[in-house]
Amino acid sequence: MVKNKLKNLALSFLAITLLLIIFTPVNGYRTIMGGKTPVEDVEKDKAMQALGRFAVEEHNKNQENDGDTSNQIEFYQV
Repeated sequence: MVKNKLKNLALSFLAITLLLIIFTPVNGYRTIMGGKTPVEDVEKDKAMQALGRFAVEEHNKNQENDGDTSNQIEFYQV
């Protein structure tokens, strides 16, 4: 009798906990992945310049791996 009550109580607690976890909103729901954000003074922003340089280097590496060096590009600035 007592075991059944404890078992029912444990299952109820588990069900309520799972429902709360599932339906609790996640912080950051307003942020959209891949969304556009304006960047002030891009020319002087070292992080943006590094990101642009990285993208160009990766493009060139992929071209070399494919055996096509005719589509190499050169980074100037973002």
